[in-house]
Amino acid sequence: MPLGISLWEEEIPSKNEMQYGIENLQKVNNKVDFILAHTLPKAMIKNLMAHYHIPIEEIDNQAIYLTRIDDVAKNLYNRYMDPTANYLQEICNKITFSKYFCGHFHENLIIGNFIHIHRRTNS
Repeated sequence: MPLGISLWEEEIPSKNEMQYGIENLQKVNNKVDFILAHTLPKAMIKNLMAHYHIPIEEIDNQAIYLTRIDDVAKNLYNRYMDPTANYLQEICNKITFSKYFCGHFHENLIIGNFIHIHRRTNS
């Protein structure tokens, strides 16, 4: 993903910040009630792509730009390739949590215990 277009270096946690997060989770036996993050772990981005009918196999062979080039597909592909998605996947693989909240995808959507929040609703 090109830095400075839809991702800025300041958005990517440093190795020290990632390690700090892992160490703090270990202090609570890798169990938290909630995760609040800007984006999603890699596996959930795959689920979101399936929600939008973007074939999953396109992600792994990186052919998404060749077979589907609309803005939704490009944005999700870029998020999948974001190093933060790898880190968050590592976190989610190690810990127990009840809800995961994020807002990066600018929509209100619930997939399992992953809650994407864009705007507050009146309900």
